Amino acid sequence: MDACDNPSGCHSETVADIAVRFAVHLGLGKEQKSQLYLSSLVHDIGKIGIPETILNKPGKLNLDEYEIVKKHSVIGSDILNEIESLSLASTTIRHHHERYDGTGYPDRLSGQSIPLHSRIISLCDSFEAMTAHRVYNSAMPPIIACDEIRHQRGKQFDPELADEFVVFFVRKLREEKQSILNLLKN
Repeated sequence: MDACDNPSGCHSETVADIAVRFAVHLGLGKEQKSQLYLSSLVHDIGKIGIPETILNKPGKLNLDEYEIVKKHSVIGSDILNEIESLSLASTTIRHHHERYDGTGYPDRLSGQSIPLHSRIISLCDSFEAMTAHRVYNSAMPPIIACDEIRHQRGKQFDPELADEFVVFFVRKLREEKQSILNLLKN
């Protein structure tokens, strides 16, 4: 599903890593972190039902192609819904492209009616997509991606989660900077 030699690299693994680190920051419990990690790993499984010519198209998708890509969340949900132990992941995956303002897909859910894990994956997925090189766009610096997340708070993203994500990222940057300074001291 997400081989490291595909155009998006190890996208699902990176989203899962970010999501679990963010879940720790949010103080979620062990079971929630485990479910979130699993859901993040398989959030794009429905793309196996989307033609590669569309997924790997260099350039902007036309409206028909975009409508086809949008089906991946329902396809993925349907695949996982067949496995009893993955029913929570099925629901999470179905709604990871909903938008806080209700303009997302597939069900146009809004606000708190979007499952928490779906709202978290939406943030982490978007952040990873913005900061990684793709055939259809260049990577942006993480701090610019955080500005975009702030700009989309209350629209695409849950405003409280968006604010916490920026705090999480800034804290992560400070910790990395401190680690580098500690290495230089030794």
